[in-house]
Amino acid sequence: MGCFFGLVGYYLASYFDFVGLTYIKASLERIILFIYPTIVILLNRLFLSKRLLKYNP
Repeated sequence: MGCFFGLVGYYLASYFDFVGLTYIKASLERIILFIYPTIVILLNRLFLSKRLLKYNP
């Protein structure tokens, strides 16, 4: 079941990636794609006041 969701998620991410290219330039789209995790961390810190913790398995 996990493999199914992984494949569907990968397909949808690729599809939306190409759909996004119809609206903005490729360079801006790539910048948004790679900066997105940093934006999520900053918004998490700003609105939820939670710190990013180091993961130690």
